[in-house]
Amino acid sequence: MVTVYAASRRPAPTSWPVSQEEWRLLARCKSVPAEVFYPPDREKPRARREREALAKQICRTCPVQDPCRRFAVGTQEPHGVWGGTTPQDRRHLAGGAVHRDDA
Repeated sequence: MVTVYAASRRPAPTSWPVSQEEWRLLARCKSVPAEVFYPPDREKPRARREREALAKQICRTCPVQDPCRRFAVGTQEPHGVWGGTTPQDRRHLAGGAVHRDDA
């Protein structure tokens, strides 16, 4: 079962780029349980797709999606949905190979 979280549009900061600390404070995911963005142990493929779709939907409404994504790609974050990207998405963006577990 997937719970839908209401996402109100928050205006983006007026001066870009924001610092790493600032974008984290403005992130929409702060008000959503971490389980939406990080997989539980032994998550079934269908449940993973549904959870990731919900996380990406939340990210699309986030005013700091771009700096979040850049951070995750730049640091090679191996876990969770960041900036609307999964670990597999980030490896693709960084030009890396897709790991067999993610295929």
